[in-house]
Amino acid sequence: MERGTSRMLPYLLTVCVGTAVGSVLGVLYPEWALWENAVFRQGMGLTDANFGAFAGCAFLGLAILAILGLSLLGGVGAYLVLLFRGMALGVILSELYRNGFPGFLTVILFVMPYAFGGVLVLLLAAKETCRSAEWIVSCLADRETERFSGKLYLLRYAVLLVLLMMLTAAQYALLRLAYPLFLRAMVKA
Repeated sequence: MERGTSRMLPYLLTVCVGTAVGSVLGVLYPEWALWENAVFRQGMGLTDANFGAFAGCAFLGLAILAILGLSLLGGVGAYLVLLFRGMALGVILSELYRNGFPGFLTVILFVMPYAFGGVLVLLLAAKETCRSAEWIVSCLADRETERFSGKLYLLRYAVLLVLLMMLTAAQYALLRLAYPLFLRAMVKA
């Protein structure tokens, strides 16, 4: 396994653990008010009222990761953001799976495309955050380190932001245009 792939594995495992924890908690405690919170759902829910709220929640994790990358605790914070994202996904999946086959179709068609894309963006952001935090730690420890490029850091986050904006716009359009048609078709069936 090459270095870039092996470096992403702990981040991916963190999301998977969060998804499992969120699924279990969603089944055991379905009435928790946190599950309905738009910030918790991070743009992955099916009931977001408008694009502004939808986009704001989706970008929150990316913004937190960008800021954490400028601190000593960036690595720890990156894992917490990924765990939180996984928990949100797990709760949403547990809600939809309870609805049987229509819930399963809803997950496949309307939740997972955005969830996978969003997780990929956050995995890449977590990698950048940890890389930056490691650089800060090595500078404080007076170890020789490669030069940190603030411009490159900002450019990488700008690219991730554009990717997340495109994903969010596509998900919003999918939910506004195709989801109502899907619901009508499921009612008729």
